[in-house]
Amino acid sequence: MKRVLVPLAPGFEEIEALGVVDILRRAGAEVTVAGTVTGPVEGRCGIRVVPDTTMDEVKGSGFDMVVLPGGALGTENLKKDQRVRDIVEELNEAQKLVAAICAAPVVLSAVGVSKGRLVTSHPTVRGALTGERVSAERVVVDGNIVTSQGPGTAIEFAFKLVEMLFGPEKVEEVNRGVLARIWNNSNSKEGQDMNIHEEISRIAYELYEKSGRVDGRDKENWHEAERIVKSRRQAPEKTASVAAAPAKAPVAAAPAKAPARGRPKKARV
Repeated sequence: MKRVLVPLAPGFEEIEALGVVDILRRAGAEVTVAGTVTGPVEGRCGIRVVPDTTMDEVKGSGFDMVVLPGGALGTENLKKDQRVRDIVEELNEAQKLVAAICAAPVVLSAVGVSKGRLVTSHPTVRGALTGERVSAERVVVDGNIVTSQGPGTAIEFAFKLVEMLFGPEKVEEVNRGVLARIWNNSNSKEGQDMNIHEEISRIAYELYEKSGRVDGRDKENWHEAERIVKSRRQAPEKTASVAAAPAKAPVAAAPAKAPARGRPKKARV
């Protein structure tokens, strides 16, 4: 049986933690939720979760994967917890799976396991990933490192972890009951819509970096990003429609009038 560790620190993002635990357990993984503190751990939205154990009890327990949930405060608490850093480093050295979502890829960067790797994260922390190659994709796999962007990508992230542990057949089996939309086909309407949203998101964050306006979700940045994407996507369509339009057939010259029949008139002298 595959064994997975999910460290839980105060301020963790509930959807990212519990969504991943749920999907992995449905797939048959033995998931251990370990608190960085004793007793219930409170998430960013005030939901209190009672972990299975504490981080003091799991050191050297032979896990196949560690998954770090995000949340701004939760990530900071994970990053400064030496027990979490040690197990991330230990599993990476053993080429076991190391996964992080939302702001938590910052922990991987701080430990040094993702240096030079292709990763993704929540847009608000991408500036902290200075040693990594940052992607705008929703879920990114680079070797044994798996990263994702945030609460809205948590189920896709979880199913990718299932695929890496058990294979694509298990993903299909679990999803028969879950009915999640997994954006594997970028040619589908759903995939195209998601690609448009991702493009707008990326541009909005780039505008934020340049302007310093609040954050990547600021309305002014977002509306400007929508306008840019719309104009970019309309331009090729217009070009294509012009190119595809059949050339107008040349207008045939009117035939010359035939001379009138009958005897030609004599010229007057």
